[in-house]
Amino acid sequence: MRLLERYVLANLAPYTALGALLLTGALLGQQIGRLADAGGTIGMRVLVEVLPSILVFALPTGALVGTLTGYAKMSCDSEITALRAAGVSTWRIIAPAVLWGGTISLFTLWLNLEAAPSAVRRLHETLAAVALERVNSPAEPRSFNAELPGKVLYVRDGRAGQWGRIFIRSQERDGTIRLITARAGRVDLSGDDAELVLSDAVVTTLPRDWGDGKGPYTVERSAQLRVKLDTGRAALMRALGEERISYEEMSLGELRLASRGEAATIFHKRLALGIAPLVCAIFGGAVGLRVRRGGRGVGIFLALVAMLFYYLLTLIGEQLGRSGQLPPAVGGWLATGVAVICSLLLLGRGRLWNVPWPSGRWVYPRRGSASTRSLSFGLLDRVILRSLATGFVGSALGLTGFFLIFTLFEMWRFATDEGRRRILWEYLLFLWPFSAYVLAPLAVLVAAIVTYGLMARRNETVAWWATGQSTYRLMAPGLCFAGLIGLFLWLAQEGPLPRLNRRQDMLRAQLRGVARAAQPTGRAWLASFDTRRIYSYDEYRDGRLAAPEIYFFDDEGVHLDAVLSGDWARYEGGGRWVVDRARLLRDEQVRVAEQAAFRGEEADVFKQVLNKPALLSSRELSEAIRVLERRGDRPPLAPLLVARQSKRAAPVAPLVMCLVAIPLALAFGRRSALIPLAGAILIGLCFWAVTSLFQLLGEQQLLPPAVAGWAPTALFTAAGLYMLARART
Repeated sequence: MRLLERYVLANLAPYTALGALLLTGALLGQQIGRLADAGGTIGMRVLVEVLPSILVFALPTGALVGTLTGYAKMSCDSEITALRAAGVSTWRIIAPAVLWGGTISLFTLWLNLEAAPSAVRRLHETLAAVALERVNSPAEPRSFNAELPGKVLYVRDGRAGQWGRIFIRSQERDGTIRLITARAGRVDLSGDDAELVLSDAVVTTLPRDWGDGKGPYTVERSAQLRVKLDTGRAALMRALGEERISYEEMSLGELRLASRGEAATIFHKRLALGIAPLVCAIFGGAVGLRVRRGGRGVGIFLALVAMLFYYLLTLIGEQLGRSGQLPPAVGGWLATGVAVICSLLLLGRGRLWNVPWPSGRWVYPRRGSASTRSLSFGLLDRVILRSLATGFVGSALGLTGFFLIFTLFEMWRFATDEGRRRILWEYLLFLWPFSAYVLAPLAVLVAAIVTYGLMARRNETVAWWATGQSTYRLMAPGLCFAGLIGLFLWLAQEGPLPRLNRRQDMLRAQLRGVARAAQPTGRAWLASFDTRRIYSYDEYRDGRLAAPEIYFFDDEGVHLDAVLSGDWARYEGGGRWVVDRARLLRDEQVRVAEQAAFRGEEADVFKQVLNKPALLSSRELSEAIRVLERRGDRPPLAPLLVARQSKRAAPVAPLVMCLVAIPLALAFGRRSALIPLAGAILIGLCFWAVTSLFQLLGEQQLLPPAVAGWAPTALFTAAGLYMLARART
């Protein structure tokens, strides 16, 4: 390879790697945020299985960013002018981009045609295995399962299908109520059926209207009892057996065999996305050759804008092809064809425009003026803050844009009609604040790296030090800016963000065909912490329970001692409740009274709470933890305790990222602007990975919640202070 081609490729490759790495990190961050409640092992498996699909989007973006930025830099440095003056043609200059894009396209084609479909198939198998595991073990200790047809199941002790102190309320078709308690039990799977095998069981049978004092009431004891459970296992196994392979899971050969209608559109779209790096490289080179001012900054900006339009046009073409308004080949290749036509026009017509763009250089007073002898630090602080704000806004918009585009591609298959498409657009609208919240620390990191790296590159830091100012003073504007961003994140987290997350969570469920609300609905169940009482009621309002049923247990918390029901239960303070129009069942006899009193839980434990931390503010999460600590039906509290600490540490993340980024930029910025930028992306990915690892350890109760939530912040703060201690001050 000749010197010219090697030199051009040396300018393209680093920016390509950075663009692809940055987008991969942003999309992985999206998945990490979404799978935070899914459990560590399953979440990591899902992340690995979605990585090929992410790379299919990230590699074309990297090719466009690399070529456009590289050629824009060469053009602004007048290297393109020198090459043309030496007689080098435009096609000769653009040839390395074609070679570079073609090489990336070969890998992308393999990903899109073979690796990504296989990964999607493994992902569906993983999710199916998780669903099957849940139906095989239909209850968790200290939690209710009210989704079994006609039954409510509660387990106090045990794990993984081996349970202790079991309570079942079964409503038969004729209205008869069976209350089953047992000392121990296990799930027995036989084919598609699931049975609960109980030992030391007691069955209390009540008529439909047992509160009127009329029988019969029967109590039967059994050393062993088998109860059939309709957990949905048979339906799930049948659905898995009948499930047809989706088009996203099909390889190229399978799509070719099914190449008609929607399959044909996806077939052509995959081929088009496979060669997208080549097309993007040519287009990026064509645009980059015509940039005259701005260098890397304008190159990255134009690349991000172009990729957003490219993916939107790809989505439009796919939809038009699926609906039959365009032939499948035209719909699948629409975005690629438009990009090719634009590239040929740009390359064939010579200079079409000069892009005016701010140079991004620091503005100092001219030589010879009185101001050069006394720099105004307030002015320089404002300049640094302006550059940080510009970089932050640009990075945040670009990252959140790709975040939403990737989500749009992921969820578009559920938008099957006009109504669901409206839900999708509303979902993206409410998802945008969450994406900005998740990606804000990474945007601060990139902005700080670029701002201070360019200062070091242009020797502006030397001028700063020459005036007698230290590195600590130089860092002050950046740290203040990061602190303001952290404060804004805290206000958003404690203010509107939880409500917006509840809305987008509900819209996502509706879009996927799951009818549920953010708040729990229906008849509520609650177990006391001391294992002596179970409550069932329609609603809680102002210290009153509607249509309550209270089940009292013996001293061991195993078998029923009494059942109390009524129209309302009023809380009178000090744990005392009064039931109006009470019916009490004890010793196979029913006593009816206008009122009956008993000692129970405080009224606030009956308040409805959410268990998803993303839908709660820190204050609401703390309140939920306090309520759940006083309940017996609480889930394991370790994930919620870790989530509370993580929420408290999250607003500090921008400050930590800035503390790490500035010493890195000052240390390596003079050598190359790419080294600190690459370091920024790697630091952001490492921070997400370490945060997820410590959260997993905390959820498994291997670390205290405070350590799991704050350890990543402490580790990266220590790393930043160490680099600062070794920096020239």
